[in-house]
Amino acid sequence: MLQSNRSIKILALLYFIIGIIFLTQHLSFWYQPLSNELLLLFLAAGITTYLSALNLGVTFNLVSGLDFICFYFFGPAALVWLGTAEVVIDNISRRDGWVKLLFNLGQTAIFLTLTTTILQTLNQPFQLPIFINFLFFYLISTVLNGLLYLPLLLLSGQYYSSLLGNISSTLLFSLPFYYLIFAAYQAGPTETLILVPAFLYLIKKLLQPTLPTTQPEVLDNNVLLYSRKHLFYTLAQLAQKKQSSHWITLLELPDYRDIEEIHGSLAAEDGLRQFVRSLYKSNTRITVYRYTSNQLAILSMDQIKQPAAEPPCLVATLAFTPALISVEEILDQLEQKLGELRQEYQQEKEKQLQQSIRLATIGQLAAGIAHEIRNPLTTVSGFLQLLEWGRELPADTIKMMEEELDRVNQLVTGLLYLSNPSLEHKQREKLNLNELVTSTVELVKPELLLREIELKIELDPGLPELYLNAAQIRQLLINLLQNSYLAVESKGWIKVKTGQDQAHVFLTVQDSGPGIEPDKRELVFQPFFTTRPNAIGLGLTICQQIAANHNGQLELASESDYTTFILKLPLFLNIVS
Repeated sequence: MLQSNRSIKILALLYFIIGIIFLTQHLSFWYQPLSNELLLLFLAAGITTYLSALNLGVTFNLVSGLDFICFYFFGPAALVWLGTAEVVIDNISRRDGWVKLLFNLGQTAIFLTLTTTILQTLNQPFQLPIFINFLFFYLISTVLNGLLYLPLLLLSGQYYSSLLGNISSTLLFSLPFYYLIFAAYQAGPTETLILVPAFLYLIKKLLQPTLPTTQPEVLDNNVLLYSRKHLFYTLAQLAQKKQSSHWITLLELPDYRDIEEIHGSLAAEDGLRQFVRSLYKSNTRITVYRYTSNQLAILSMDQIKQPAAEPPCLVATLAFTPALISVEEILDQLEQKLGELRQEYQQEKEKQLQQSIRLATIGQLAAGIAHEIRNPLTTVSGFLQLLEWGRELPADTIKMMEEELDRVNQLVTGLLYLSNPSLEHKQREKLNLNELVTSTVELVKPELLLREIELKIELDPGLPELYLNAAQIRQLLINLLQNSYLAVESKGWIKVKTGQDQAHVFLTVQDSGPGIEPDKRELVFQPFFTTRPNAIGLGLTICQQIAANHNGQLELASESDYTTFILKLPLFLNIVS
């Protein structure tokens, strides 16, 4: 029974439609009389399928030993219809859902049609011997069968790393049985078809317990868990026998990609089983199944205990009476609950990550603050000690002390702004950005004249008015202009430009400085990062915060011969009050 999700249903429907198209190519098969031997072959295959002959793995059971007989003696059309009949009988006997019926009908018609077409194409020029035909038939059908199953395994989370190896070993194990049936049919067709169901059923009863690597419930020899297929089979059997109430649990370890990784991370050789056993009372009987790549399904008579904190587990559990609720409904409820838990877990992990980042940022800020405050305070403290000793301080020393204390004041002011950017200048007003730029650049013009730096201004006269915090935008522009004129050598230039597109208004500050080294461009907005001596390193951090306060962005574009900062403000600010 397949997981009832949309992707698998679409895949099943797609296979079914393609399979029906292939089946229509063989409709003429029913317009001709059928021989007694062919009818007996259909009967033998049907009985064998109904008795659930020995399953060998992902894509095999021993009833497939009749397939080559049907193809070789009765043709491809007979084989395709035989496979279709087997699927229907198997679905009825196991009471599987319609999704699996559609999938298997389509998948069987497709791989058998393609197998016979390829084999007939090979035979036309080469006329292969019977034994080579036999080998090619099962090799080609195995490959095609596996390829058609692969999307289902990926969609349902059942794909695992040793799948190819399991299929190969299954094929090698089954070929001798297949050829034995074929040889027996050549010697005595009627006797063989009468005895085959009993022979295969006997193998199932007598040999299956001695073949652990080919039992259907063993999915992977590395972890030895019962398979998802066996879970559905067990649930169907419980419903048939009207068993009493059970607990079914889906358990996911979200930090691992697959069961093999979980198994490998646990120290003990049987660590995975020991871990699951620890979740129940010691006398509770449990059966563990691999549900998806990193999920376990557990059947038990008692409820699961609360898992330990490590490793992290997501647990969805449900008490159910098998005869009163369908398997699909049970698993849908559990999957929905597990999905909600997974979302909560991811949100909690995101919160923890953000908290870790926040704490790391606080630590970085604390280290930077300590460094930036200690240096000027050490300088001032040393000069004050000289005063205590009766030494007079010259005017330039007192001025230096004032500058150092001013640095501390600037640092504290900047930190207060970063911690609460709306502490000051809370109100926005409708402003013309061009007018704000014009009045702000006047404040720095004297410094530019002293440094012999040319100021270029290009303003877009069509800019709309925006709701802005004038003081904050002025501070941003002054910070950018200061960075520019400190980087530009004499005779250089600074360009201030405004503009717009359909979504944004732009304020650009560009200079002819040497540019910012590539390895430092990602650091310029970090607190306390600076390339200038005696600088605090909060200017661009504050600029970025101001941009964010206006729902905008501050971007850097730097080349070897210039540096450009671009403030992008969204146009919808024009209607924000």
